[in-house]
Amino acid sequence: MIFLWSNIILILTSIFCIIYVNKIPKHLVVYDKPDSLRKIHSIPTALLGGLIFYINISSNIILFYDELNLGLKLTILLLLLYSFFFLIGFMDDKFSISPWRRTFAILMILFLIIPVHEKMIINDLTFKDLKLVINLNQANIFFTIFSIYFFFNLINFSDGANGITSSLCIYWLTIFAIYGSLNLFFIYSLIIILVLILIFNLNNKIFLGNSGSSLLSIVFASFFIINYNIDKSIKCDEILLMMFVPAIDSIRVTIERILRGYSPFSPDRRHLHHLMLKNFNKNIVFVPYLILSSFPFLLSIYLNTMIILSFSLIFYFVIFFILNEK
Repeated sequence: MIFLWSNIILILTSIFCIIYVNKIPKHLVVYDKPDSLRKIHSIPTALLGGLIFYINISSNIILFYDELNLGLKLTILLLLLYSFFFLIGFMDDKFSISPWRRTFAILMILFLIIPVHEKMIINDLTFKDLKLVINLNQANIFFTIFSIYFFFNLINFSDGANGITSSLCIYWLTIFAIYGSLNLFFIYSLIIILVLILIFNLNNKIFLGNSGSSLLSIVFASFFIINYNIDKSIKCDEILLMMFVPAIDSIRVTIERILRGYSPFSPDRRHLHHLMLKNFNKNIVFVPYLILSSFPFLLSIYLNTMIILSFSLIFYFVIFFILNEK
């Protein structure tokens, strides 16, 4: 019961903070101001989603300490990682840190923390429909950090329209609840707070901000790795299919920027969700994006993952070219 009442208090506190955001000390909240270019909302909006999720997940990791069975060392490392990523995102929201400095800070943190615990390191790649196991050997730490950094950019790139990042995370948590090995009550508590953030985000009351997207990136990267290392209940090809659409979209946009002579970090409106905004209202664009993103993994439950991967790649570019022509 302590978990239930604690989460009720956390949820009510979160709602209170959102409703009375103007009462929160100004140094704790950053507002995203519209610019009529990339930021198309009409009024300054509080970047409060990251702070709310940080408080909730930190509290729940402590509350579920015994049930999560992570051990004291890994629990402390996760709290440190989550805190560092949240703070980097918050500083970016407040002071607009250059992408290169942000990248340097993130890589330094990962190289310092990831090697400390074996459950945060990917040692091999096991697949659902390939009779193949790739042992990473001495490349394991570099591969792990590269994967986390790629996932960080994947999440940041997807956070460009209301509801997309939050709904993707809810979808991933749902898969963890059905097929994964993480504690169910812990997962449910995170789903509830993300649904709350999603509802207020769709009503333009709060945004995730860089603090939120940075925090969610390291939280879900750690979930994927820890769950994989526990019993490989969700294997590498399945993980790839779970994040396939935002991943391939991030790769395409990065390559396009480089070919056009721009920095891979330079902002633009060439993401899939930006193209979808031409055909869907900004408050429902997350629905077709989520449907498209969920298909690869859902189909892989019944079909060979390699076939689904090939089909998904073709289908993505068909959708992209159709939307790009409009």
